[in-house]
Amino acid sequence: MKIAGLGYGRQPVTVAQIFPRAPMNAICNILCLLFFLSGLGAMIAFRIFWARLRKQHAEAWEHLGRPLTILHPRFIKYLWRREYESLPDLKLVAFGRFLRAYFISSMILGVLTVLSLYIFASSSGFPGDTHK
Repeated sequence: MKIAGLGYGRQPVTVAQIFPRAPMNAICNILCLLFFLSGLGAMIAFRIFWARLRKQHAEAWEHLGRPLTILHPRFIKYLWRREYESLPDLKLVAFGRFLRAYFISSMILGVLTVLSLYIFASSSGFPGDTHK
């Protein structure tokens, strides 16, 4: 993939020249590992939050439709709209704030991971790619 206008004179610069392969490979590996660990951490943290919500605030749990996955639409809205703030449980509210920040940072990490994989793939080429 060539990027016009970034080279000296009239020669376009390739993505491989901007992002060398070895450092990009290391960055991709680190970001993928962090994103994977972030997902595991999110599953554990959300299970802890749900367990406390189910045991001590059954009405809120029922209102959410007894979520089974992290990406349950009602739970995402509940977290995003900060509806947990109305609960009288200060520890659960604090944990909800932490989860919201964790979820946002995980989304950002996911975008960075996908972007780095795209840059790495476009700079190193795919097998059989003859358009370099």
